[in-house]
Amino acid sequence: MKKKYAWSLRNAFVALFCVSAVLVWQGSPASAENGTVQLNDAFNTTGSYQSFYLYGNSGGSFNVSNGGLNITNTNSNSTFGVYNTKAVSGHFYAEVDANLEVPIGLALVKKTNNAPDYNNWTAINIYNWNGSIHAEVLDRQNGVNNVRDNTGLTANPTDPGYTLNNSDRYDVALDGKYSLPTKNHAKKLRIIRNNNTGFFHYYLRIGATISGQYVEDWVELAPSKDWNAAGSEFYVMPLVRDGNGVTVKYDNLRAVNKPHDDQSDVGTGFKATKREYNWGGYAGEAVVVTFGDKFAYRNQDRKLVFWDQANYVPMWQLDDKTAFSYEFVESWATNGLLGCFEPMSDRTRRWTTVNILEDTAVRKKIHWKYTLINPNYEVLGSSANPSDLSSVGNNNGQYPEVDEYWTIYPDGTGTRHIYFKPKLDGNWSNKGFELSEPMVITNGKGAQYPETYIADTVSSFTNLEGNLLNFTKSTMSGFNNTYQASGTKTFDSQYLPTLHNWKQWITVGHLNNLDAYAVWNNEHTSDYVDKGVSAGLNLDVEMSWHDMKWKFGHFPINKEIWWAKRADGSPDYNSTFAVFPGVPAHTSMFGLGQYNSGTNWSSNYKTDGNGRKYREYTSLIGLSASNDYAAMRNHTSAWLKPGTITMNNGNSAYTGTYYPDKTIEFNRTGATETNFTITPVAGQTQKNPAFKITNWNAGSAAVSLNNVALTAGVDYEAVVSNGQLLLWLNKSISSATSVKVTP
Repeated sequence: MKKKYAWSLRNAFVALFCVSAVLVWQGSPASAENGTVQLNDAFNTTGSYQSFYLYGNSGGSFNVSNGGLNITNTNSNSTFGVYNTKAVSGHFYAEVDANLEVPIGLALVKKTNNAPDYNNWTAINIYNWNGSIHAEVLDRQNGVNNVRDNTGLTANPTDPGYTLNNSDRYDVALDGKYSLPTKNHAKKLRIIRNNNTGFFHYYLRIGATISGQYVEDWVELAPSKDWNAAGSEFYVMPLVRDGNGVTVKYDNLRAVNKPHDDQSDVGTGFKATKREYNWGGYAGEAVVVTFGDKFAYRNQDRKLVFWDQANYVPMWQLDDKTAFSYEFVESWATNGLLGCFEPMSDRTRRWTTVNILEDTAVRKKIHWKYTLINPNYEVLGSSANPSDLSSVGNNNGQYPEVDEYWTIYPDGTGTRHIYFKPKLDGNWSNKGFELSEPMVITNGKGAQYPETYIADTVSSFTNLEGNLLNFTKSTMSGFNNTYQASGTKTFDSQYLPTLHNWKQWITVGHLNNLDAYAVWNNEHTSDYVDKGVSAGLNLDVEMSWHDMKWKFGHFPINKEIWWAKRADGSPDYNSTFAVFPGVPAHTSMFGLGQYNSGTNWSSNYKTDGNGRKYREYTSLIGLSASNDYAAMRNHTSAWLKPGTITMNNGNSAYTGTYYPDKTIEFNRTGATETNFTITPVAGQTQKNPAFKITNWNAGSAAVSLNNVALTAGVDYEAVVSNGQLLLWLNKSISSATSVKVTP
């Protein structure tokens, strides 16, 4: 609910190119960086450096010694810099380390007639003012000082009811304000020139000890529209603006041309890989699941990505401009806390990690773990305003933790298995929580907001019985307008009673020429509850404020601090906005979760070995052709309604369906085959079912349907591990069918 927080606004691009990764995998090494290094300067020679004044004309000096560039400025009216005479161009980042927090700066100065252009440059500058460290953007555009925003949009935002001050986003104090959990920084600067979107982005690296662990990442200032021609070259220039005679030592000056887009994985096949991922001109570490020819969208290069620039929130890369995510578990502030508590908030990725657990021809299993915190790194259920970030969340040792296990099959279907442990030793106070909020994400390439890529029918709900509810852009705008005006949730009264009577919710997000779906079970039998499909509670849907016109800018990629204000002038602690076309944005189609029932945790829970309460939920996920509800129902049937399983001999026993893995399971008891007949529920089709056979203890498997041999690698995939056989059929079963599996 209430759109996500994330720290900043929009184009954070943040660590975008940031493959340096203090936190990438939480301790494991970063993968090799993609791109072409243009500058990698350790300052071991004076032969390739020249000085230049951005302001004034005296007081500056420099020398190169001891592996550093030492810059001194004694004139308070001068801004003095030193540049490497090798210019860079195209799509790149430039960065530098310094030995001081202030006064430091980094500029990109346009190369004109083989010399720095006094009238065209842009910079990030760090200075002291009234006891606080400030980060500011400085520039000169065609001879005009500090234009910064040449679009005028920061002064006139396009979202009604929201206001901002231009200077608030181009000059930011590191004073511990909301969403900025430190007053110091890590003495590293970066500027990105994003050729995909035509913006400069400005970054300062921050560091903080959070719950006993030191973490770093970038904080971003507002971007500036690039006013230079596409082929322009730039000198990279560390600078000193302070005139007090302080000497700053700079080191590790780098400039790297980056890929505009991710590598093509059309020919990669069904794999799970940890590598650098590039999207929209932004780069970071990711687990990337790619697909082979059993995936209908392989040729469109669609892939499932757990990316550090999205805090590992899983998303389908749909193309070079758009992505789709089912989101995550989320809850909201009470007891004096502010904002949304979710993995979006964890921009240093202190508590969010991702790991590959299985990578076989049958399936991939990914473990994603996170903690519910707000942008201030306060833990949901804790007291407000902790005095020491190192102790955040340590109230009696509990954190509100979520483990998600994603199991993905070769056809792109999969399951999302959620374990949620609330922080019940603190101030939980009957908090509702969300399990999913499907969202469309744009990276700014093409300068279009998410609404452009969403069909007029935004979302649909259907079930195995064929019932169908559709919600259009105009319908949702009506819900939103009513809610904003009166607080009335018209969706709840008109549609929620109907949905509560459905046994399954096949929820569909409609994009242009593609659907993304997730299936939630609303039938609470002991089999479903015991095996982690549901907690035995009716789910609710939130659609009161959702509207496709929203263009939230705080996620993904963006690393600005919270800047948005509501119409009454009060801060908006839940969201910021993508003011510029050409920066990352998202909007959400609806929310789904336990908003009302079960919020006090007095029932419908399980208990782990440490005595902590938790709940399990599982959803089926996948992509589909537009409005192909039959295919979605067939996949749902294969997951929730496997029909009748009859053993054809005594060599194996049917042990049930494990829904979180989408597997029909057997235990092999004899020396020969596992032989059974599967009879689907009348009128339903099992599409691409998966199986597990324990005690297989053989090195391979052959499969036949109705005594017709299948071809391995085409009709099925099989793998044996730890004495278990995993089997996935690339077949649809609509009538009684015998299945024989032999060593």
